[in-house]
Amino acid sequence: MTIPEEQEGEAQVVPTSLVRKKNRMSNETRRLLAQMMLLGYKNNKLKHGLLTKLGHEFNLSRMTIHKYWLTVKQQITEGKLVAVDKDYKGCKKRVIIDLETVRSIPLFKRSSVRSLACAMNINPSTVHRLIKKGKIRAHSNAMKPQLTEGNKIARVQWVLDRIRNLSSGQNLEFEENYNVVHIDEKWFYMS
Repeated sequence: MTIPEEQEGEAQVVPTSLVRKKNRMSNETRRLLAQMMLLGYKNNKLKHGLLTKLGHEFNLSRMTIHKYWLTVKQQITEGKLVAVDKDYKGCKKRVIIDLETVRSIPLFKRSSVRSLACAMNINPSTVHRLIKKGKIRAHSNAMKPQLTEGNKIARVQWVLDRIRNLSSGQNLEFEENYNVVHIDEKWFYMS
């Protein structure tokens, strides 16, 4: 796409009066608009130019004013009271989570964001938002030592077996471990 030579380098300025913001009208403004329409309503017609005048006053388009007028006119023909109030519900309310429920969930059900969300019956995005806010702390541990007392004693005994000259009471030295390879169980199950 090319720019014509006349417009090159010129910035187009749009007057702020022509730019309309899309905002919701309050119920009070709607009632005032309906009252002004009813004041200009005679012999089943509106006064000439009233919609345009109201559009300028309320900073709304003529078509928007016309839609409100159709609503008001329909209510008049049906013999109802003119009611132009809107009941905006708003957005979804915040999910309030009791952090004690997180603690009461077993550890294996809260090992990931998805499993915690499933256990609490909420969206994973809500759990992620709580983590970002710092209300839930993400915790990971690469090594999960779940040692019993017997395991601890066996480990200490293994280290004591590797010490030379334990009975002499002199300087304690460890045996060389050049021929010992420590491999975790996970290496056997990886293939």
